[in-house]
Amino acid sequence: MAERLKAYGCSAPIPLDEGLNSPEQLDYLDLLPRKKPSPATPAVVAAAIANQGTTLLYVIDGDNEVPAAADLARLQHTLANRSEPAWLAVCTPGELLIYPIGFHAEAATTPIDTVKFDETRAPLFFQSLVQGTYEHNDQLKGSDFVFREIYRLLQQTTEEFVPQKKLKPLDILSMTGRALFFRFLIDRKIVLPGELSEICPTATSNDLKDAFSSAEKAAATSAWLDETFNGDFLRLIDEELPDDDRPAREAAYRRFYNRVEKTAGRRFFAHLEAILRGWPATGDGHQSILDWNDFDFAHIPVGVLSQVYENFSHLVDEEAARQTSVHYTPRLIAELMVNQTFAATPAATRAAAKVLDPSCGAGIFLVLAFRRLVRECWLRDGGTAADRPDTRTIQHILYNQLRGLDLSEAALRLAALSLYITAIELNGTPRPPKNLKFPRSLRDRVLFNVADPGEPTRAFSLGSLGPRAPAELAQAFDIVIGNPPWTRLREEEPENTAARATTRSSKRSASDLLNDSFTEIGQHALRARGFTELADGYENPDKNPDLPFLWRATEWAKPDGLIAFALHARVIARTSGKGADAWRAILRSVQLNGLINGSDLRKTAVWAGMDMPFVLFFARNLLPSPGHRFYFTTPVNDPHQNELGRFRIDYEAAQPISVERVEKQPWVLKTLSLGTWRDVEVMESILCAFPQTLAQAWLQWDKTGEKTGQGYNVSSRLKQKPAPWLAELPDFSPADHDFAIRHRDLRIYRDVHQLDSAHMPRTEALYGPPLVIIPQSPGDDAKAPHAFLSSKSLAFSQSYYGYSCASHPEAETLAALVYLLPHSRLFAYFCLMTSRRTGFDRQTFNKEEFDALPFPGITPLLSPTKTSLRKLAHRLEHDAHKPWDEIDALLFRLYRLDANAQQVIRDTLFSAAAYRRAGQDALKRTTRDSRAPFRDALQTLLTPFFETCGQRVVVAEPAFQPDAWEQPWQFVTVTRAGDTTPVNASVLRRAMQEANKTAASRIIVKLPGERGLLLGLLNQQRWWTVTRARLCGSHLLRHHLGVFGLSHAA
Repeated sequence: MAERLKAYGCSAPIPLDEGLNSPEQLDYLDLLPRKKPSPATPAVVAAAIANQGTTLLYVIDGDNEVPAAADLARLQHTLANRSEPAWLAVCTPGELLIYPIGFHAEAATTPIDTVKFDETRAPLFFQSLVQGTYEHNDQLKGSDFVFREIYRLLQQTTEEFVPQKKLKPLDILSMTGRALFFRFLIDRKIVLPGELSEICPTATSNDLKDAFSSAEKAAATSAWLDETFNGDFLRLIDEELPDDDRPAREAAYRRFYNRVEKTAGRRFFAHLEAILRGWPATGDGHQSILDWNDFDFAHIPVGVLSQVYENFSHLVDEEAARQTSVHYTPRLIAELMVNQTFAATPAATRAAAKVLDPSCGAGIFLVLAFRRLVRECWLRDGGTAADRPDTRTIQHILYNQLRGLDLSEAALRLAALSLYITAIELNGTPRPPKNLKFPRSLRDRVLFNVADPGEPTRAFSLGSLGPRAPAELAQAFDIVIGNPPWTRLREEEPENTAARATTRSSKRSASDLLNDSFTEIGQHALRARGFTELADGYENPDKNPDLPFLWRATEWAKPDGLIAFALHARVIARTSGKGADAWRAILRSVQLNGLINGSDLRKTAVWAGMDMPFVLFFARNLLPSPGHRFYFTTPVNDPHQNELGRFRIDYEAAQPISVERVEKQPWVLKTLSLGTWRDVEVMESILCAFPQTLAQAWLQWDKTGEKTGQGYNVSSRLKQKPAPWLAELPDFSPADHDFAIRHRDLRIYRDVHQLDSAHMPRTEALYGPPLVIIPQSPGDDAKAPHAFLSSKSLAFSQSYYGYSCASHPEAETLAALVYLLPHSRLFAYFCLMTSRRTGFDRQTFNKEEFDALPFPGITPLLSPTKTSLRKLAHRLEHDAHKPWDEIDALLFRLYRLDANAQQVIRDTLFSAAAYRRAGQDALKRTTRDSRAPFRDALQTLLTPFFETCGQRVVVAEPAFQPDAWEQPWQFVTVTRAGDTTPVNASVLRRAMQEANKTAASRIIVKLPGERGLLLGLLNQQRWWTVTRARLCGSHLLRHHLGVFGLSHAA
């Protein structure tokens, strides 16, 4: 079957139709057969095929026959519980039959697609799954069904009992968690109906799902869980009672559950039973929503519990969850981080690695690290079925190699549950249950609650950063990993006027004091690493809590240990101020090895609910050596993949960057996030165009800087300052799509605001003519007004930046240039490449980012240039047909940018704007016409090198390729004139193998007999620009010229 799958471009399959005999099967333990299949065994999933850690295809071997409809339905339902964006396929000798996975009706057992092995699209099929372009992907909806259903049940219970204060949220979490764990034991067949009399004697005979239906039954079952597993299974009673004193614990549970029944009524136990049986508890009765044989905890990922925790936290107390920065880390991101850190750990010590998550939440990183450690232990011991780690080894890893810290009791309870479930899942001998007994509680051995009992639960606390973190953690870990809190500290809004007045009069707020602690943590770490001068000047920027975790990680990790954190992208975005200083301190004191910029993935299903840009930070706990480089890459926004919760890391595009360069050019990471090294060259040209920036040039004539700045602030909650001169000015308000200001329609400031004052009125000089007013949020319509020019004094608000050119010796010319720049491609590009907001966060820009643009002196400009500036400004303001091209041409000449640089600017503005509505064309499928500029540019670049050898190069499209198609790749051939090599299925399969390995946006495959190359690019217009053609041509000349046999021809 593996050979047949190659016809469809598939990666190497992971076998699932045989017993566990390879560590790569650990992620599929629930699908492996418990005994050797026989001819009478119903159909099983024979293989899984994954890409970059995500399973995309499950395959049934249809060598002899296609499975019966009932078997297909059974497997579809089983796989649906795994919550993956995957398909089910039956691989027959001549075709691949494709079926959806999910809780579908019987009609879903008819294939939705049949791919024949000799079709043109066959070699490209698996890549259509990888790239998210498969035409039937709309049927993958509902991959989050399992989480939503568990959360719906928990939400239903919480909403019924918490608002009326009948039950505590933590108690609800623990009781429902116990029911979920017991469901897991039932579905895994770890407990059997014949054991019910030992577990819960009063339950209905042979009905394990009756074990939580009353206070008495819930007490008996809870005591059995404690005795059998000896773990802290979601605490409910006094934990001083010995785990093996079952009668005492059962009595304590009975008292607890009786109080629950008295407070909330018997109805609460109907909710617990609903979780076991799959009922929604509605009205006075129950109605089954699914056949519970479909909804199977034997196949539900443990990571679902982490999602439940985050949503549970927000459900119970949204403000506290926000203040303490509760957020779930998606499994795909957590898995990437775990895999990268283990890959960087020396192979000889991987199995013994000790791992710390200092903000572990519900334990997603600990669970994944646990699984990886078991795998590494297996590989170390031989990797055969006989070498599989046993119960003792698994528990040794759990208790000795994993540590997690958190402030939240709810999170720690779910983390314990997740780790216990994982240990049981990994165990090769889960029967009888007593064999799974854990030696001791995880609390204060593996998991630590670092909350200060004196701190309010709704406020941020030092937690892991403070003295409650165990001292023995210092320099103890090979890997420190996690997703520390990001949310900037904010003061909780006082409830009344008097409290607000007291708060405002206080010199030091609670968040100020916490930030002092954050600063001390950074300073201490820097001094310990020998950077006394950096430490003296260090201050934690903007009350951000994530950087202190990074500094503490340098103290928890062993020397040469690894640190991997998900952080807010602001850590790399600042180019000035405290944020830039903090980033510089990190670069100098920690050996950064890799940085994945996830900013383009915000507001997508990759991290549902995450609107903030983020980065994945990978470092080694060493000082960087001189000339140290790190790898940097940015997964691009790709709706086809992202809407399925997936993303692509192009490892070929990850280039090493020197720390020294990042310090000297703080904009370079932003530039490479949205462009290429050609953009870095263009940026260097722009920055060298003039010796001064706009800010520096402005201060040469406006010594006080009072003629430029942000407009007035009229916030009613802030202290007002009298400004009678401001009250008399017309108040600027732009008319829709009108470039000229309609002065006659403007109202006086006093009439608009009913005030003669403002919190920050600035000075009268700021508002004098000629005046350029620039909105800080210009929008994404390149043809809309991005600045306004006024010949009269105007008031304008803090939403605008003002430049009053009054009293400049050439005021009209200066105003014209300042007015034209925001409307130009030049500034749009400069802002995109440097701004910490535009294309990065809020799609706005700061005034200092506009002021950082190199700026010519006005007086030395040639007279014709000055005249052109003034005329173009007038035409832009008043003409119906705007002179866009002439504005760009004049400014490109002024900044001495040649045709190649201009092409880079145009292509990058087109390609990097994909996150905006204006940039959707970049994501569109290509056509033969849209690919023509790429082909022509590539041929033009290569031609001189071929002509030198007496040859002629031909860049053409393969005969099989239509003008346009929905396949994920498009191809061109690069050959010598006269050479003809048909691109057959074999060549395409080799191309797809390369694509599967590298996840690149470009693949190159040699054609047989030194007859040229097949070049493939992803089928989106952003990859087929002239700039990309030139980059590709340069790569071919450096690495592939010999393929054409030119040396022989020469």
